[in-house]
Amino acid sequence: MSSSSKNKVTVIHCWSAPRSRSTALLYSFEARGADTIVLDEPLYREWLLHHEEAEKGLERPYKAALFQGNSGFNDVPKEKWEREQSPFLDRLQKCIAILLKTGKGGVVFVKQMAKFDVVFDFHRATAKLRNNDDDDANSNVVHRHVLLIRDPMAVLLSWKRAGKVHGNAPSLEEVGILPLLNIYSKLDGDVIILDSDDLVADPASALRKLCEDELSVEYRNEMLTWKPGPHTCDGPWAKWWYASVHESTGWAVPTKQSWLSKNNKYPILDTALLPALRASLPAYECLYHHHHSRDNVSCQKNNSDLLVYISKTPGQPGRLIPRELAGISPWDSSVLQGVRGVDNTLACCWGESLQVCNGKILALESRLTRLLLKLSSSLDQLKKKSSSSPNNNELHYHTRAEIIEGIVRTLSANGMREDTDLHIILTRGEQHANTVLPQSGTTLIVLAVWKQTNQESILNDDEDAWSLPDFQDYH
Repeated sequence: MSSSSKNKVTVIHCWSAPRSRSTALLYSFEARGADTIVLDEPLYREWLLHHEEAEKGLERPYKAALFQGNSGFNDVPKEKWEREQSPFLDRLQKCIAILLKTGKGGVVFVKQMAKFDVVFDFHRATAKLRNNDDDDANSNVVHRHVLLIRDPMAVLLSWKRAGKVHGNAPSLEEVGILPLLNIYSKLDGDVIILDSDDLVADPASALRKLCEDELSVEYRNEMLTWKPGPHTCDGPWAKWWYASVHESTGWAVPTKQSWLSKNNKYPILDTALLPALRASLPAYECLYHHHHSRDNVSCQKNNSDLLVYISKTPGQPGRLIPRELAGISPWDSSVLQGVRGVDNTLACCWGESLQVCNGKILALESRLTRLLLKLSSSLDQLKKKSSSSPNNNELHYHTRAEIIEGIVRTLSANGMREDTDLHIILTRGEQHANTVLPQSGTTLIVLAVWKQTNQESILNDDEDAWSLPDFQDYH
């Protein structure tokens, strides 16, 4: 190994939402030893100033002290307030210089909140660091971005723990899930995603994978523990935010049921936080899937990246949705009443499975005829059962043409013309009241998965095969 490669500095920019165990991860890296320097939210002051300039000032009990570099808080060392006056890039450059001077390199871990992305220039920050007289030294600096994610429901359920500081009606920027997705987009996906729940479930394995597999830095067992109480690296705002982590001494020893509540305290979600939850969940699901789908690349033609077609209203176009985001309402009849009706005679959903080979769907017409006959028979029974009910509506259902449209759109979007299993499912749809006939009409689901086609079935069903149109010309 060359001397220059030994003297490498890895800068880890760790972005997260609040309440995502980011301070615990900061302490974990601090515990590595003298060749690791950690910075606690060095963009916080600049972010607050950004909001002041935009006339969107945010109230924080320590804001004036952070802006001015001094305070009347006797329990917070004055040098901590003064430290935050230095620009982030200056502080980072000093850390890099200290490690390069040793000739052995090291790690700079920078904890950042995702909302700080508005004051961080992703395209110019690293270039600015290299804009000095020591270009050879800076060529040994590697910048990596880590997105530390956590389920937004868990983030928001713990929001009130610091509600006196940031209020209980946070903006989407403060919640941080959407900014995480924005960072992912700005960096064209060139990020490392770390699920904070993995750190809790198996901290040693998660940290080892992060360090050795993702960051190419040494993992150390010292990262599993740290001293309790305040840390030198803490920002001056620590006493308002870090009470729980100051009581800890490291990552807890994992158990099979470590996710269960340890104190039997189950928080209530403030309804004022529901808009933030609804907006944050899709962004979180995108990042979560990107992280966990990397373990499923061995699937044939990658079934983990499929699109699913769901149409919840007959007569209107359905939607193609990535499989990890696809789902139907828990109020759907198939969920509420099961595959069979509540009286064990009336079906709640119907389905058929087909194969696709050589640009043809085998036995499509006969299977659709059978599916629609089953649907029609069940509808007749439903109408007889509901004839005396005053709250029933006529059940609208997807037609043969609408089903075929959904099938072709699904196959086209996934690029499937062969080696495909096709599953068509119709449910009675959502129930919005205590009625036998759902009010919204049937729900249509089209699932297509890569699977080697049964050649014997091809020979038997070829006469009943339906040729797919040219996908590029199909609208």
